Amino acid sequence: MDIEKEVENVNDVRTCNYNSLAMLSREEVAKLCLCHKDTVSMWIGLGMLQATKTSRGYAISQKELERFQEAYKGQDISNPVHAKEAFINMNKR
Repeated sequence: MDIEKEVENVNDVRTCNYNSLAMLSREEVAKLCLCHKDTVSMWIGLGMLQATKTSRGYAISQKELERFQEAYKGQDISNPVHAKEAFINMNKR
């Protein structure tokens, strides 16, 4: 590989958009989903929403939130009973 290509590749890495890598907090997910942060915790606890436990709480990737929204679109996941039913039905597919 010639040196000009290497420099070009390094510059691509430096200018890449890191916004897509940003993780969301429980509070941010709650705000985006128009619900309480405890509801987000319930989804995480049931295994519906995958999160990474950090020293400051939970971190949820934007891709995971998009997957969650698509998977549970149109379903009632507002309380533990309905959320668990939706989760069970989702895993039957």
